[in-house]
Amino acid sequence: MKYFFFAIFITITINSFANDAEIMMRELIWQKRVLLVFAPDNTNINYHRQNVILSEIAAGMKEREMMTIRTIWDSKLLIDNIEQSLTANVLYQYFFVTEKQFRVMLVGKNGKVKLDREKPVLTKELFALIDEMPIRQHEMQQGD
Repeated sequence: MKYFFFAIFITITINSFANDAEIMMRELIWQKRVLLVFAPDNTNINYHRQNVILSEIAAGMKEREMMTIRTIWDSKLLIDNIEQSLTANVLYQYFFVTEKQFRVMLVGKNGKVKLDREKPVLTKELFALIDEMPIRQHEMQQGD
């Protein structure tokens, strides 16, 4: 019987985490393009490489209405370098990323994953992908 209640507790907890991530991602739909960087720990070489790339492209990211969410397993989320109360694990579960993986994902303004890589993404590739998106094309025509 105690295993039954434990299983229910685990299910509720996992669903609660998934709901937190889903709510967070839904709030960003039509507002921002989200670049998610997942790393197993802060010593991961790919994590450092991606952070160096991102530190050099702040103006281009702002122009493209992007935000960055950095996630390290079992740590707090960093949204645009500001630590959040939510742990990164909720996004790992939501996006089916394992704790040992390095992954970079781009979520478009429509909420769909546009890029999913297991290595750092270069500026040219990232911006070219975004600039080809229909919503971005419209923004550029409107001067947004």
